[in-house]
Amino acid sequence: MKHVIADNKDKRIETSGPKSLMWSQFLASNFKIYSFKTGDSLHLKLTGDFDGSSAYELINMLADGKGSYEIFINTNDLKSIYPFGRQIFQKRLGALKKQCNGITFVGKNKQEMGFD
Repeated sequence: MKHVIADNKDKRIETSGPKSLMWSQFLASNFKIYSFKTGDSLHLKLTGDFDGSSAYELINMLADGKGSYEIFINTNDLKSIYPFGRQIFQKRLGALKKQCNGITFVGKNKQEMGFD
């Protein structure tokens, strides 16, 4: 497997890495999503400020992983959660949940994101 780092201009840098692991980083302003795949699970770690563009980055990543993985989203490293970003994400999440094997929010900011 390869480590992949991608930015919002679709430039890709790939390096060799352990076969069972894949890390990727998607950039939108200071918001980042770190992903780690193991078996049938996809772990996402959110960092930075969660705004409207961040919501779409997360929605797109979830859409790419739908049906294949149980998804865990770690909210511990979010600095700010803007209401507009939260609203966009929550409106789209219902449809994504129906298509995924499961989406679980963890971390200290899961309630601020609107999830218990």
